Order: sequence, then C-alpha cells, then structure tokens
Amino acid sequence: MKCCGQERTTRFCPECGRFVANEHSLNGLLAMLRKRIGTSTKTATFHRTAVNEGSSEHESLARRAENDVAKWTAWADALQKRIEGDGTPDQ
Repeated sequence: MKCCGQERTTRFCPECGRFVANEHSLNGLLAMLRKRIGTSTKTATFHRTAVNEGSSEHESLARRAENDVAKWTAWADALQKRIEGDGTPDQ
C-alpha cells in the first residue's frame, strides 16, 4: 500500500505512523516505534560522537536525531500504556 508517496511493505508508515495494513495490531505499531527509536538513537550517537570529536556541522543532525528519539519514545510510551490499560485482547 502507498503512503507518503512511497510503497510501504510494513504495517505502518515510518514517515507518518499511519496504519497501512488492516490485518495487523497495535503491537505491530509499537514494535515499529521501538525499532524507529533504536535507529534514531544510533543516528544521534553517531552525530553526537562526531560533534565531540570537533565536527560542528554534525550538531544540528545530532539535535534532530535526539528530538526524534524523544518524539518516538513519547509516542511508544503512550501506546504501551494504551495497550496495557485497554483490558481487551489485541486484535
């Protein structure tokens, strides 16, 4: 299915988080968020290390990746609370 102008092979669009496959669950979205957090964390670490080694052009990239980690983590935590607090089986 297409989302954000590209064909998506995952259940959720990595750009906007939109559900693009109807047969999957909220746990799939949570897994995608956790994977995105890991990727953004690695990116932030790479750019922050470059900044610490004197490469100032990596500063904005490090900040952007760190902001992404905070954003995706907040979304994942909220979704986790929703899943845990729902009380109904995941569909």
